[in-house]
Order: sequence, then C-alpha cells, then structure tokens
Amino acid sequence: LTFTPQTNAVSSKMTSARMYLELNAFDRLTLSRGEGTPTAHRPHSTDHSKPKRPSTPEAFDQFYKRQAGHLAKVEEKVNQLTQETSGSHRPALCKKSLNMAKTKPKFMDRLEEGAALSQQKRATIQAELSSQEPQYTYKPQTTKRAQTAKSRSCDERSLGDHMKREAVLEAARQKMLLEEAENASFKPKIKKVQGVQSKLKLLEEPQTYLDRVERSQRMRELASQEEAQRKCEDELRDCSFQPEIHEAPREVTRIALERQATKKPSPPPKRDHFVFSLEKSPLGSKWEKRT
Repeated sequence: LTFTPQTNAVSSKMTSARMYLELNAFDRLTLSRGEGTPTAHRPHSTDHSKPKRPSTPEAFDQFYKRQAGHLAKVEEKVNQLTQETSGSHRPALCKKSLNMAKTKPKFMDRLEEGAALSQQKRATIQAELSSQEPQYTYKPQTTKRAQTAKSRSCDERSLGDHMKREAVLEAARQKMLLEEAENASFKPKIKKVQGVQSKLKLLEEPQTYLDRVERSQRMRELASQEEAQRKCEDELRDCSFQPEIHEAPREVTRIALERQATKKPSPPPKRDHFVFSLEKSPLGSKWEKRT
C-alpha cells in the first residue's frame, strides 16, 4: 500500500497534539485513557452520576421480569388495535344474491366487458357522424391583416374601443367649434352717447374701483345705523322718567375711597368689544371700538 493521505501539519503551539502523535497508532487505540496516553483526563457528564450497582442474580431476575411485563403490555396493545381495526361485520345475503354471484362473471371481467362495449358504441357513433353530411360549412373570409393582427382582451375590445371612440368624437367637436369661431366675424357697433357714463367705470378708472365699492358700502352702513338710531329715539320718546341722583355723604365717600385704595385692581379682560354710541356726529350715530 503506497497511499498516503494528505494531512495538515501540527503547529508547534499544539503540545498535546504533538505528544499524542508521537505514540504508535496501535498503542493509542489499544491503551485505555489514563494508562499510556499523555493527555489528561477530561471530565464529562457521567462523572457526577450515581455509582453502578454490582450485577447479582436477583437484579438480573428483576430486570427480566420488567422486560417480560413490558412485552406483555405491548402485545396486549397490539391485539387491542387489531380488534379495533379488523372488521367483524358480515352481511347477510339471500339465496338469490348468492346464486347471482356464483353464475355472473367476476368483477374484473365485468369491467373489461363494459370498457369494450363503451369503446364499440363510441366507434359506432363516430362512424355515423362521419357518414353524414357536415352541418356547419360556413367559413368566414378574413384578410391577411386580420389574420396577422394581435389578439385583444375583453377590456380592450369594450372599454378601450369606447374610450378611443370618445376621443375621436371630442376631437371632431373641437374642430367644429374652431371652424365656427373662424366663420363668426360679427362685431357689434357700439354708439357713444354724450353725457352717459358707466356706473362702475371699469375702463375709465379701474384703479379706484375697490375704493368706490368700499365707500358705497360704508355709506349703506351709516344709513342703516341712522335708521336704527331713529327707531331707538322714537321708542325712547315716550319714556319721560328721569331719576333724581343725590350725592353720597362725605363719610360714605371716604370709606369707599379707602376701600378702593386698599383693594388690588384686577386687570381688565383683553378683548375688543363694540359700543353703540348715540352721540351726535356729522355722520350720525356710530359704532365705537373700545378696549
């Protein structure tokens, strides 16, 4: 034998491996660990296990009894499963059924006979159809372009054709509108009348249009406020009661001033509110914004 396997060299750092390889292979395999091997004993999971009991005839008899009991249980379970799976039902057949089963051929023979009959019937029908004249002889004539055209799906033939048709109709409508606009050459003649001006004056004074709208809106608001003031004055005209107001005594006034000085002033709420004023002004009554 000249075969020599290719193995990796042992590194100089691997001292245990070098000591192990220095021994003969036969000695390494025959000697037990600890007798001649240089490697130290390695602990394993069985070191902390319970010590083995010495083998005695009584222990062997107990082991044999346990095995016999286990085999008995297995056989009992197998018998139980066999009884459960095996069918014990036997149907009761009458004499006529038994005679039919004896006289008729076997099941496989009947299957072969039925297959032969069905094949013979199919061949007969095929011969009758081939002997008759063909009913559908129409063949549509298609052009080469239709034969080479790509097949389309149901969506392309329904929704796609509809959208294409709508696009063609829309293009035709736009074209017709453009033609009508080109032919419409009518231009109205506007006569200028002296002394008549536009009310909005959009062409004459476009920059002041917003100011004029705001001014007219303000005038309408003032007119509505004057109307409200007039109605209020009409309602208060019949109210002639005027209460008499007397000045408080000096002692009461002094106490009130002292309490007002000691009392912390509370900040007024920061909100804007409008107060309707009835004071006379060149523009009538007005709304004043007070904070």
